[in-house]
This record gives sequence, structure tokens and C-alpha cells, in this order.
Amino acid sequence: MTQQAKLEKGQLGVWPFVGPNLANRVQAASQTWVEEQEECRERTQKMLAAWMERRQEAFASALHTAERLYGCRDMAAIAAIYGEWLESSTRRVMADMSDAREEALTLMAIGQRSLAGLMPQAADPAPAEKAPSRRAAAE
Repeated sequence: MTQQAKLEKGQLGVWPFVGPNLANRVQAASQTWVEEQEECRERTQKMLAAWMERRQEAFASALHTAERLYGCRDMAAIAAIYGEWLESSTRRVMADMSDAREEALTLMAIGQRSLAGLMPQAADPAPAEKAPSRRAAAE
């Protein structure tokens, strides 16, 4: 029996890529991977652009706050100016954290899709049989 015939009959093992369509599967998986990497790059680029915009805003805010505080002698005005700066700073930090969380979840989903494309069996595992508990075995 030839190697190809053994492949077609499934006699050479259960590795996910083995079969007559090996080249097509590898090419499709590679193309999917490339597309997912491009999606990751685009999303990361957008997130970093938003982060840089907030950093520029933070710098401008700090500069504006320093200008307002310079020469200010009224403690109530100083507290108000500082409060405004702290509020805007906290808002930017929270936006950074939210973006990072969303990006991490999205990248995880893309990674799972990639793995599912490379190994279809890993994407839909058969339910494992439960081993009887010690208590059930003792009864």
C-alpha cells in the first residue's frame, strides 16, 4: 500500500493535518493566521494612538495647571485647580485601563480563533468521561 493510500485511509495516525488536503489546510490556516495578525496590528495601533493622545492631553493639562497655579495665593483656588487636574488625570488613567482590558480580551479571542484554525479538534473537544468519585467507587 502506498503512503498516499495509507494517508487517505487514516492509517498513519491522528495528527490534525494528516490527510489528502494537507497543503490546502496549511495554506488556509496560514492565510487565516496572517489576517488575524493584521487585525491584531490594526487594533494595537488604534489603542496606542488613543494612549498617545491621552499622554499629550495629560502634558497639556499639567502645563495649564502649572500656569494657573503660578503666583496663585488663594488656597481655595489652589485646591480647586488641583481638583480639576486630578479629576482629568484620573479620567485618563481609567481610559487607559479600560482600553488595555478591552485589548487584552480581544487579543485573547483572536488567539483562540487562531488556535481553532490551526487545530480544528482543539476547538471542539469531545466531552471527557467523568471518572467515578472515590465515594461512588467505595459504595
